[in-house]
Amino acid sequence: MASLEQPSAGNTVQTLIYKLWFTPLMAALLIGALLGGCSREKSAGATDRPRIVLFAVDGFEWDVALPLLREGRLPHLAALAERGVYGRIRSIVPTVSPAVWTTAATGKGIEKHGIYHFRRRDGGPGAESLFNSTHRKTKAFWNILTDYGLRIHSIGWFLTYPVEPINGVMISHAQGIGKPEWVKTKRSPEGKLIEGMKGQVWPVEREREMFDCLRRSDEKMPELIETIFGERLDSLDEVGSRLFRASRWAFRNDETYVAIAEKLAVEGPFDLMTVYMGGTDVAGHRFWRYYRPDRYDHPPSEGELKKLARIIPSYYVHVDDVIGRLETLLGDSTTVVVLSDHGMRSAQETSRFEPADPSKLVSGRHTTNAVFFAAGPAVRRAARSASWDGVEVDDLPVLGDMVDITPTLLSLLQIPVGRDMDGKALDTVIDPAYARQHPTRFIDTHDTKEWLEMRRAAAKILPGREERWEELRALGYLD
Repeated sequence: MASLEQPSAGNTVQTLIYKLWFTPLMAALLIGALLGGCSREKSAGATDRPRIVLFAVDGFEWDVALPLLREGRLPHLAALAERGVYGRIRSIVPTVSPAVWTTAATGKGIEKHGIYHFRRRDGGPGAESLFNSTHRKTKAFWNILTDYGLRIHSIGWFLTYPVEPINGVMISHAQGIGKPEWVKTKRSPEGKLIEGMKGQVWPVEREREMFDCLRRSDEKMPELIETIFGERLDSLDEVGSRLFRASRWAFRNDETYVAIAEKLAVEGPFDLMTVYMGGTDVAGHRFWRYYRPDRYDHPPSEGELKKLARIIPSYYVHVDDVIGRLETLLGDSTTVVVLSDHGMRSAQETSRFEPADPSKLVSGRHTTNAVFFAAGPAVRRAARSASWDGVEVDDLPVLGDMVDITPTLLSLLQIPVGRDMDGKALDTVIDPAYARQHPTRFIDTHDTKEWLEMRRAAAKILPGREERWEELRALGYLD
């Protein structure tokens, strides 16, 4: 048996499995046989290791959350703040989601993990493609936890296509998927899960049941839209209608990820589960002008404001409800973390927002203020007043940086932090008594020669072309 002081045979296991991921039966047998021993060893010790669920909420903004907290409309986030810690995490520059979420997942900066934007240069002039998971040059926390025999579910984390073999379930975010017809036309599947496309679900034998969740989400969408926003929103002007139609894919994706998370929450034990929700980011980009019309030279009409001013706050309330639902399923013994990759503010304040050019409809842009909440076993309890009245963004404590997220997760889970990581375990988050009992341990690196060689080989042979150009341009990410 491997000691938890050093990685298990998982490095070699991952290399072999990843090379075989196109042959599902062989890969499944291999991961079951070789990781099973590590899991037994893990369960024999570290009985006070917390179980963690991390909500990765894209574009969640404090300036939206604070008024809702004051109004009592985010009760589950307020409860987390009451019994844990909350504040700001400094994001990175540029605040583009692939780079930020990869920084959070690795504990390393862009120069080390290699993901700096949505698109990458492939060589000659004009030769570009989208980044995918094979381009990441270092291990993410899901690889590290797998090495140590811990069980990890990663649902929709940004830039995880194609999925990697982990000790648990991985559902990819569709960024990086490519099909020949999308390369030719630059049409976009809008970042959604796509039935029949390999590499979106690990283990592959669970594809059917995971896509069943997708189909049920499709069936529920009309009812879900009405529940979240209070009406069906099918009688809008040209601009509002186009914006809402172009946002439905994100709400649908979130519903699918949440349905999968709820399924896995009751299915069996795990050590860490991450759930990505991107609807907050898409709503922020497209509906900020309706949320803060006072910031724009050409605000929407009163009729449109009556219908669409609620889009952003209503979706924040929905995210809070999702957090509460999963907390109920998992119980008080679970540590809950809520993290955004960046905030949001107004953009194109002088634009007329004509529907002819989708990129000219973007009214929200990123800020470097990211949201953080955490509560549960092993988390510090910070003193706070009983009221949110008068609290402004600048009053909120800065807890750390995006590179600190993975070192903090590893320390909470009693796994060594790599000395080659740029971040550190946050004493602003970890309970001091827990830290004394389980001080942060270190290892030179979690990256092995075998793993790095496998990554270089995979980047050359796995897909990842230009399928999301249109959607990324519509969100203002590409010129």
